[in-house]
Parts: sequence; C-alpha cells; structure tokens
Amino acid sequence: MQSEHDKLLQKQLYEKAKAMGLKVHNRSGIDKLQAAINAAQNPQETPEPATSEEKEETMHEPVTVTPTPAAPQFPPGQKLYMTEAEFKKSQAEEGKKEANRLVRVRITCMNPDKKDWPGQYISVGSAFAGTYKKYIPFKQDEPYHIPKIIYEDLKGRKCAVRNVRKTPDGKEHIDVKMVNEFAIDVLPPLSTQELDDLRKQQAMARGAG
Repeated sequence: MQSEHDKLLQKQLYEKAKAMGLKVHNRSGIDKLQAAINAAQNPQETPEPATSEEKEETMHEPVTVTPTPAAPQFPPGQKLYMTEAEFKKSQAEEGKKEANRLVRVRITCMNPDKKDWPGQYISVGSAFAGTYKKYIPFKQDEPYHIPKIIYEDLKGRKCAVRNVRKTPDGKEHIDVKMVNEFAIDVLPPLSTQELDDLRKQQAMARGAG
C-alpha cells in the first residue's frame, strides 16, 4: 500500500507534469512521472522504455487498417498495352463501327433552292471511318436508315433563306437568314421482329424486280 508520503509526492509530481503540459495519467507512478518530467527538461536524453502501465493505456486504442487494393485481373493472353500501330488500328475500327451505326430517320429538306429536288446524294468521309455515300430522299413519308456519319453531317448543314420586304421609302430589301438545311425526325430503332419483316419485304422486292 502506498504511504501518505508517496501519495503526496505522486500528487506533486502529477501537478508539475500537468503544468508543463505533459500528457500523463493521474494514476501514474512516481517513477513514471519523474521520468516524464526529466525527459521534458532534458529532451536530448533517450526516453526510457514504456512501462507496463503505459502499454496498458495504449493497448485498447483502435487501429485502422487500410486494405491493399486487389491487383487487376486480365484474361489469359490479353495484352496490357498496345503499340502505336495497334492503337491506331483500334481507333480506326471503333471509328468505323460508330460511323456505320444506323439511325432511323425521316428527312425534310428546308432549302428553298432545292424545293423541287426529289433527293440528293450525300458523300461524307473521315480519316478513321473512310467514305460513305448515300442517296437521301426528301419527299418520302416512310422512314429509312442512314449511317450515323451521314446523319451528323446533315444535322450540321445550313442554308440561306431570303425574305424580300419593302422599306418605308418603297424600295425592296432582302433579309437573309441562315437556318438548318434539313429537318430531321429521329425515330426509335426497329424491333427484331420489324427488322425481320423489313428484310423479307426487301428480298421479295428484289425477287420481283
């Protein structure tokens, strides 16, 4: 059992340690308190090994463990990189695939200079996709499919619309406004059954011809 003298000394050392800003437990022993004070007063000295009491104070502190990310798994034989030639080839294949994707549309020509045209051949090309050429009918109510690369080209085309008006002094003045050359109605893609029916109709039409 701790004597009254030891209790008093322990209390004095604890209060001194707290006044020095040291983090100590109020039940720390005299030796531990004295060692902490000495270490603070002489920082160049190597601190004493932790006592069993200190170990008991820290053994319940939570420990955060960061899991190591699993290494990516690749199928056998799959390359982890591409050469420059392989990358360019892959880009060309992807570009051609996207350019050739069909879009179901109904197109109306808004260009007054082409109001009597039944349709027009459109030719579009790119370094990746190559050249596409297709006849676009202007006066057809039945929707049809066009490659996406041609759809994107038509969507961006403009034409000039001229409006003649008279000014207050009686002279004619021409107002010019740039508008979209084509009004494009994009329709939902056909279902599998509808595509099968369309192929059969086209086959019958070719056979009849």
